[in-house]
Amino acid sequence: MPFRRSIPQPLAAASPYLLAAACGFVALLFLAGSGSAGAGELPVRLDDPVGAGKVTVEAGAPLLHVVFFATWCPPCLDELDQLGDLRDRWSEHGYRLVLVAVQARHTPARLARFAGERSLPGILLYDSDGRAAKALGADQLPTHLLYDETGQQLLRAASLDQGVAERVEQLFRQRERASE
Repeated sequence: MPFRRSIPQPLAAASPYLLAAACGFVALLFLAGSGSAGAGELPVRLDDPVGAGKVTVEAGAPLLHVVFFATWCPPCLDELDQLGDLRDRWSEHGYRLVLVAVQARHTPARLARFAGERSLPGILLYDSDGRAAKALGADQLPTHLLYDETGQQLLRAASLDQGVAERVEQLFRQRERASE
């Protein structure tokens, strides 16, 4: 697994559950400093680690899926293929995916390298100062947020397993029925 290259040898031999717990602990330390009482409101400004500019993430797409994640978080990385499946299935209907790398242990260069090494299912942005995590109340990794075109938050979840894909499908099916 690519993330194991940077993990100290004693941790590399640890069980995946221990790694996930350690990542969660590090994420909680980071997020405790950034606050978690955000209102979940868009827009937010983030860094583009590949294009080296600022990007405003705002409402407008029929369904905007914002995922706070870390390149060193095994549960986050495990979800990338499933996120690609969601993108493939719903992008023609207006599904838009934004992957937001949290501040802890990331740099623009490291994120640009990460993006170059794999095919990512959405646009990769960087919360370099932790303001977006605070504003949107991202208090764990991963954090999934779904927004409609008006910016109303429709769902908050700690993993895809908490009904994210089902909610995406439900929202687009409702939209299809309404347009008939």
